[in-house]
Parts: sequence; C-alpha cells; structure tokens
Amino acid sequence: MESHDIFETVREGFPIQIRAMEDLCLRVAYSFRDQSLLLESLTHSSAARYVQKKNLQLVAMPWNERLEFLGDSVLSLVLSSLLLQRPEKFPEGQLSKIRASLVNEHTLARISQSIDIGSCLLLGPGEERAGGRNKDSVLADALEAFFGAIYLDAGLEGAKRVILGLYKDILTSSLTDLTQQDYKSRLQELTQGAFKEAPLYKV
Repeated sequence: MESHDIFETVREGFPIQIRAMEDLCLRVAYSFRDQSLLLESLTHSSAARYVQKKNLQLVAMPWNERLEFLGDSVLSLVLSSLLLQRPEKFPEGQLSKIRASLVNEHTLARISQSIDIGSCLLLGPGEERAGGRNKDSVLADALEAFFGAIYLDAGLEGAKRVILGLYKDILTSSLTDLTQQDYKSRLQELTQGAFKEAPLYKV
C-alpha cells in the first residue's frame, strides 16, 4: 500500500488527535502543505508498531525519530544564529551555555506543554497507559520532530519563524538572567580585587 493509505488509516484510527493537530497549527500560525509531515512528526514509535500490527497489509509506518534528528539541528542553527546577532556579543562559552539551556529536555517539554503538543501525539495503547502523553522526553522529542517537519515543508525561514515565535519569552528571560549573573560576577571580581573579600548583599 502507498503512504496515502497509511495516513488515511491513521486519520480513521486517531480522529481526536487529528483534530488536535489542526488546532496546534492554528496556535503556531503555520499551515502544512504536506500533511504527512505533520502526522509523522507527532507519531510515536509505539503508535507506528500498533498500526502496523493491526494492519499487516500496510507498508511500515514512519514515526518521528528521523524528523527529531533533523529538528534538533534546525533548532540549534536558528538559536545559534540569533544569539550571535545579539548586541551583548556574548563570548563562545556563554553562547554555548545559553543554547544548552534553550534546547534541553526540560525547556523543550515546557514549550510543548504551552502549545499542547501532548494532545496531538499518536501513541500506542501501552505508551498511552504509561503516561507517554505527559512525559518530558516524549514531548521534547515531538517538538524537535515538529520543527524538522516544518523545515522540510517550508524551508529554514518557515521553521525560523515558528521557532522564534515559541522561544520569544523564554529567550528574553534567559538572557535577562544571564546578564544579571554577569553583573554580579563582575561586582564580585572588583570587590575581591579591591577589598580582598566578596561583597555582602542585602535584599
């Protein structure tokens, strides 16, 4: 069977999740030209195995692992480019630190929750019972796969627009925190140099 048949089977078997995907696209203001990319990005391996087992005549159903691999690279590229353009001119060590905080599992899961990716996930019965819809690891992987799907569907500019829209508040908060930490570190250096002791802070 062709991929068209696979995704028609998915649509019939997961109607609630399909409607949730439509709502997700509205939330991030992006419309997929190739709907199969959207479906693949939000398909967990457990769902692919479940659908294959229930429909043995189907060819292997793709899941989001490959798109996650791509999305991880796209996300790093977009955020790295943005950080290099910041007026603060952060050194390499700080750039790496900021980027790591923006792409770690906790941050990705937090963004996924903010746009309710969990409700869109196609999961097998076992993973559903295990609470996969709310697992940070599953949500983080799905978000990266979602970014990878947008990249394939609309190129780097399309992915960049969605990524920066979702990261706007988190990026501002992270940079503010880092700047404040830098001021504190600099004050400590000056105080220790002049008075041979660390400053005392009163709140």
